[in-house]
Amino acid sequence: MPFSDGHFDAIVSMFSHADVDDFPTVVREATRVLRLGGVLVYVGVHPCFVGPHSQERGEAVPVLHAGYRALGRHTQGPGISPEGLWAKVSGLHLPLADVVQAFLDASLTVERFEEDGEDDYPRRIAVRARRTA
Repeated sequence: MPFSDGHFDAIVSMFSHADVDDFPTVVREATRVLRLGGVLVYVGVHPCFVGPHSQERGEAVPVLHAGYRALGRHTQGPGISPEGLWAKVSGLHLPLADVVQAFLDASLTVERFEEDGEDDYPRRIAVRARRTA
């Protein structure tokens, strides 16, 4: 990014981990432009229940198929509708541990992690992390 180190007090990123090719690099770059003590807030789709392995059924519990740990871009899978966006442009699937590890590897202190919403199977995650180093 064309910003100096420590340029921002806070950064918000939403629904990006399934859209970029290298989410850990995005988090490291956000950390670089965040001032010491600054906060990074991330909200995104929950990778456990959204991806090529998860077949949505409206508001009902999704049907899960094999392939949760299959990293990478996917245009096909039981959870991808032929008419849907992922079938047309693909989406990057990262397991939940890889999403969280991106924040830890970027020298951020994770202050809060939530599986957002009231559903039994949450569709979103939220992370609040602080630059401490």
